[in-house]
Amino acid sequence: MKIILDTNFLITAVKNKLNIFEELKGNEIFTLYSIIKELEEISKGNSKDAECARVALIILNAEGVKKIKSDGPVDPSLVELSKKGYVIATQDKNLRTKIKRRKGRVVIIRQNKKLEER
Repeated sequence: MKIILDTNFLITAVKNKLNIFEELKGNEIFTLYSIIKELEEISKGNSKDAECARVALIILNAEGVKKIKSDGPVDPSLVELSKKGYVIATQDKNLRTKIKRRKGRVVIIRQNKKLEER
């Protein structure tokens, strides 16, 4: 399975100290260059999310996550990629709804401790 990690999914995983790479073992893991930019922008702040974004960037590099070039805003890019067979890992309810309407698949963090495909 080819799985794309979204910004809020990564931040939520770091907040809850989930080893998503262990749970997703055996799958091809990707993110978008635009998601990297979002994480870099968030990481410049002083909030709890900023610290999580910094850690997420470190983890993405350490795990060797593949990056996909994307044009335009993140959400429409993820919807388009879901049509091409990618599974989107996101916590964003609106994005999940858009993907599901187009018969796409998503992975979410359930109860802050486990991954679930929908």
